[in-house]
Amino acid sequence: MTSYSVSEASSVICKRDQKAYGNGNSTSASLDPFKIATDSPKYAHFYYGVRIVTGSEKFAGTPDTDIYVSLVGSKACTGKMKIVSGWFSTGISAQYYDDLLVESSADLGEVLVVIIGNPANWVVSAGSAWFVDFVDVHDLQRKTKQEFPCYHWIEDGDEISFTEKTMTLKDVKNNPVLCRQREQQLEYQKARYKWEPFEDLALPSGIDVKVKKLPSDEQFGAKGFDFLSTALASKGTVMFKAAFTEIKSLANYEESATTLGAPAFSSFEFARWTRDEEFGRQILNGVNPVVIEKCTQLPPNFPVAANLIEESLVRELSLEDEMKVMDGITCQPGWYCAAPICLLYVNKKKQLIPIAIQLKQKPGSDNPIFYPTDNWADWLLAKLYYQSASTQARNKLICDGGSIDKTFAIGGEGRKQLMRIGGKAYSIHWTNIERSVKIWKAIEDFVTDILNEFYASDEDVKGDSELQNWANDIYTNGFPGHQGSKQGHEFPNTIASKAQLVELCTLIIFTGSAQHAAVNFGQHEMYSYSPNAPPGLRLPPPTIKGKADMQTLLDTLPDKNSAALAVAISHMLSQFSGDELYFGNFPAERFTEAKAQNLIARFRKALDEIDGHIKERNAQLDVPYIYLLPSRIPNSITI
Repeated sequence: MTSYSVSEASSVICKRDQKAYGNGNSTSASLDPFKIATDSPKYAHFYYGVRIVTGSEKFAGTPDTDIYVSLVGSKACTGKMKIVSGWFSTGISAQYYDDLLVESSADLGEVLVVIIGNPANWVVSAGSAWFVDFVDVHDLQRKTKQEFPCYHWIEDGDEISFTEKTMTLKDVKNNPVLCRQREQQLEYQKARYKWEPFEDLALPSGIDVKVKKLPSDEQFGAKGFDFLSTALASKGTVMFKAAFTEIKSLANYEESATTLGAPAFSSFEFARWTRDEEFGRQILNGVNPVVIEKCTQLPPNFPVAANLIEESLVRELSLEDEMKVMDGITCQPGWYCAAPICLLYVNKKKQLIPIAIQLKQKPGSDNPIFYPTDNWADWLLAKLYYQSASTQARNKLICDGGSIDKTFAIGGEGRKQLMRIGGKAYSIHWTNIERSVKIWKAIEDFVTDILNEFYASDEDVKGDSELQNWANDIYTNGFPGHQGSKQGHEFPNTIASKAQLVELCTLIIFTGSAQHAAVNFGQHEMYSYSPNAPPGLRLPPPTIKGKADMQTLLDTLPDKNSAALAVAISHMLSQFSGDELYFGNFPAERFTEAKAQNLIARFRKALDEIDGHIKERNAQLDVPYIYLLPSRIPNSITI
């Protein structure tokens, strides 16, 4: 146990009582008053009531009989006190609180730190973790009560310390006990979370830990079980059906797409996927909107013939160009990729439509540009190659040897090549999607309000050494592939103002919630019907026009097993967990102060208003956009 600068008093737990608090999260105010008292108090001894509240999460309790608690005060500390005494005593149960009467030979003074330990005990409970919500400490002499929020898993072999909920950075700086506690906790966290660089892929670093060894605080709980069970069930169902299916027409792809239930919007109904308007809608509202740019002149490697697009340009030109460089990307044997360039136009109906597609980057006689005026099969085939290329780019971040590598054309090596290309251009800027602007503003207002409670000025931000060390750590270790590069990252090595801190916090929250929801949960809609967004194509991009027909399309589209896997994967990735927590609904009382609770309530109200506005607008659309409804955005990435 961490040593502190105060003397240790002889202390014991002389009484213990357990009581259930019912379903859901508890608060200090919602529980019964602490009533345990000593029958015959000893002279010159001091008594404290300690209430430890165990969370309501699954398996939050522990049968371990060696768990202990310690109180560190301004005058003295208790040392380790075993909570459970004896082999036949009751362990710690989820949704229960334990009331302990502590007898100490010395006055502890103001209690500053609570320590809880869960020693490794392979005989009783190897691997058993314990989730503690909070601890209340009652000074029975002074008739005072202090609240110590925890909300962490204490794993087998771990010890965790935490301070009173009203503690501030200034309090820590002026108190040697609190300084020592903070130092110990930072050392503990640094040992748990280490960097794993991805320099060869030019990507930001990650956590050096395998999923099964993640700290319990980072495990997904029910989400992990739901994800695995959904994956196994989805894959089994579609592959079983695929075994008895032969691809003879597009109708067979429709049957495969609906094996796990119809998506929110079916691209194959009424042949929507073949229409230019639907192609443009999916570029704007689909799962890969981040590569579209406005352009004022055509790139030199895209020699569009002006006379062949005049029919599409129905008013003064407003050009938009979507590009994703895939030239030279390795495809798996038997699969083919394109490196397309697509020219898009906003028509009078404010619809984004394609007006020219080139399937390779280098112009030439074997690389024709396709137009809406071409043979219907040629034009549809060009759009199909574009969508397939977009699908490869969208799924570049899936792990080695997984289903993506087996399903998508670029495979593992091609995926890494694409990551190197995309990673070099990594930027922290977020994509300004129309529907996300109000969500960003709501997050920004909430972050500003919360940070104002803790930082009064820019000088407070500059003087927060922990915050500055965090920024420098990310700047130095988070982007190793960019150090000394012209294409550097934009994360700062210091945070100079409250405004800059607000921007960074808003960006992190937005990326892990709204932006992830926008690009993740529409995958079943996009990918379940393979002709709409093929995971791979079986024929090389056409080099001449006028030869394609329906049979060419069927020969080009993925085989039945790849199509079935695309259905299973997209369905699995688009599912919510049974215990999902949606935006603004926090799992525990992370901020217990009344002012913070009011700010959270105001944040939720703002999100509700945005939700209503989007629903009103959706009622006017042919295809409602549901993926940025705050009521459908999880609090954070859980996959």
